[in-house]
Amino acid sequence: MKNRWTQNWGLKIGSIVFAVLLWMIVTNIDDPVTYQYYDNVQVRITHTELLEESQKVYEVLDETDIINRVTVWAPRSVLENISFNNIVATADINDLSSLDTISINLSINNVSTSSISSIASSSDIVKLKIENRTPKTVMIRTNVSGELPEGYMVGDISQDQNAVRITGPESLVDSVVSASADIDMNQFADVTQLTGDVNTDVSVRLLDAEGAEVDSVRITKNIEAVGVRIPILQIKEVPVEFSATGEPMTGYQATGVEEISRGSLLVAGRRSIINNFDAITIPEGILDITGHTEDFIKTVDLEEYLPEGIRLANEENSTATITIYIEPEVTRSVTLQENRVRIVNMPEGFKGSFTGMEEDVTVTLVGLRSNLDQVRVAELSGEIDIARLMADRSMESLEVGFYTTEVELNLGNNIFVLEPIEVLLNITLLEG
Repeated sequence: MKNRWTQNWGLKIGSIVFAVLLWMIVTNIDDPVTYQYYDNVQVRITHTELLEESQKVYEVLDETDIINRVTVWAPRSVLENISFNNIVATADINDLSSLDTISINLSINNVSTSSISSIASSSDIVKLKIENRTPKTVMIRTNVSGELPEGYMVGDISQDQNAVRITGPESLVDSVVSASADIDMNQFADVTQLTGDVNTDVSVRLLDAEGAEVDSVRITKNIEAVGVRIPILQIKEVPVEFSATGEPMTGYQATGVEEISRGSLLVAGRRSIINNFDAITIPEGILDITGHTEDFIKTVDLEEYLPEGIRLANEENSTATITIYIEPEVTRSVTLQENRVRIVNMPEGFKGSFTGMEEDVTVTLVGLRSNLDQVRVAELSGEIDIARLMADRSMESLEVGFYTTEVELNLGNNIFVLEPIEVLLNITLLEG
């Protein structure tokens, strides 16, 4: 009996191997092991709150959180039940290495692990960039573009928030140097009708030192938009009015010629204010020529003399240079004929005559050369004004008698007589 069981070992082992192989062949023919590809599988990073608790933020580098291809080997019947959505790829922050990488774990959520022959991926780690989470406050600058109706401009813009507080990765936050709220006036339905205030909400953009917009997806802002109020002002051109005060030093006169380098200015204001504003007036005393012997030249900032509610319409220089011309007085001798002097404003019932003048009297005139050159000797005349005589003596009525008085010459234009002509006036009653 013993010999029968121990004989022909090779034949018996071969039979067993053949049986196993035959079973495997039959099995694979009915449900063979094969494989299936799943492309662009997203890796879910877990336990990110651990970084948040440490005031850290992360960024996935090189799109390593997307697996180009996952390959699953399993019986055909198993693969038929596995879709793309059943592939689970995770990377646990707890497994973060010193190189800021995390190993990827793969699983299938609708079949048991024992049903899978194997699972593999084209990549096995997620690369991270980990930084401190940093806050920063940035001022908001408002910019307006677009055209307004002719004769109108944008006034001083106000906003309900002047700054935005941002939080994010330190390197990204550090790159932000300013914030901008940009308004295009052309966005409004009918820009030609914009003659009143505009109120709108404007998105806040973050900018770097070069003025380029910073990707704010990874930056948290405490506000996304700012409320903006845009005053629309009316533009008007107004003249500049001025006058000199005071007198130059004795022996000098202002010529009466005054020049200004900017005779008008474009200003702007609300319609109700600017419609009642007609000129920029330089106050008295600003152009004081007292004691001057040369041309008075002064540069003034016209903006200083704009009333409240009125402003410059543009950024042009608002200064103006004003020149008051001053020249020395000169003298000129002329001859006045006695018969060219007459008595005027004599009350009724009186008559008068005068003595003290030669037939021809030489008179020295004082004034500016340009004015003296205009004096025509042939037309020179004089008057003895009885009304002035009475006013100088506080006389309510004229009385008969002799009076010493001066002859007034028809000079004008700031021409004076160096030594007045005095005559003796005799007032008498008319006979009859």
